[in-house]
Amino acid sequence: MLTDYLRDTMAALKWEIYEKQPITKRKSISENAGEVFRQFFIDQAKGLFTWQDFVSAAFKPRNIVAPEEAFAFYRNLKLCKENAFLIKSKARYKERCIQ
Repeated sequence: MLTDYLRDTMAALKWEIYEKQPITKRKSISENAGEVFRQFFIDQAKGLFTWQDFVSAAFKPRNIVAPEEAFAFYRNLKLCKENAFLIKSKARYKERCIQ
């Protein structure tokens, strides 16, 4: 079954990574490690993929949603008394409504 095969393959890869990568403390990882990884990925892709392509194709569990996606409606929200509870404070409500 495909699910069993994927599970076994992912488990084997996980252990392979554990065997090859040394134990590292967060303090020893440089501040720009993420940017170095992104640049490495872009260099290896040789123009075929962008970082955004990579992010959009990454595995995302069905029941997990990024905050940006969950609150995307907020940017286009037309505030009124009925939905004012979405704003945390009266000051922010007045700030958004009285323009």
